[in-house]
Amino acid sequence: MISRPPPRPARTRDEPRISLNKLAQYVDLPGGAAGRRREILQDSKFPPEFKGGRYNDARRTISNWFVAGGDPQRLVEAATRLRRNRTGTDWAVNDRDWSATAIEAFQQLVVHALDPSIMGLGRTRRTGVAWRTLTVARVAVSVAPDVVLYEGAHVVGLVKLHLVANHPMSDEAGDLAALLLQRWAEQEGWVDLSPERLIVIDVLNGRRQLFTPPRSTVQRMRRIEETCAEIARQWAAIEGR
Repeated sequence: MISRPPPRPARTRDEPRISLNKLAQYVDLPGGAAGRRREILQDSKFPPEFKGGRYNDARRTISNWFVAGGDPQRLVEAATRLRRNRTGTDWAVNDRDWSATAIEAFQQLVVHALDPSIMGLGRTRRTGVAWRTLTVARVAVSVAPDVVLYEGAHVVGLVKLHLVANHPMSDEAGDLAALLLQRWAEQEGWVDLSPERLIVIDVLNGRRQLFTPPRSTVQRMRRIEETCAEIARQWAAIEGR
């Protein structure tokens, strides 16, 4: 069994906060999955100090691919380099293999569905620059797009990557995530972005990978607000593992 590096003692977030990706997972779980929902909230309230995690190489490679112009061969080469690198711990080697698998899935299934006009418009977030959160029903939702698309000095789109193995987004969760990406963009003053350029990509979803904001938003936004209100009510009682 391959174990990941042990986390340092967790921080405690006194106020409710959750990432967009974890919120999408939470929404997708049935009401009977109380244990898994509790784990998501525990991870959100007590995030480990250890910053590493699965798919970091994949997230960096795919984000930079948007910046570099969208040549699929760059993805093939990146995945090959990761698989050939057998240095480090067993966990590190397997992590590179997981990232290679994600990059290959993106290259094979997602690339051809993307609008070619967005290639080369991307910029990744600068190190040390933190995005503002989006507050929904007293919960701070960390949307944190992976890529911002620019034409000249003007923002024209956003890309958010969802990299979670064995938990593909349902259509509804993907639509909710894309809607929150749109709401976050509006909060930041980017109110005229084309919905086709507000993209959530579920990289490892073998069925549907691309999500953009839905046309019908009232009921979906209500569901997000109800879910966040539920999280806020539970927050004080959530204990660490």
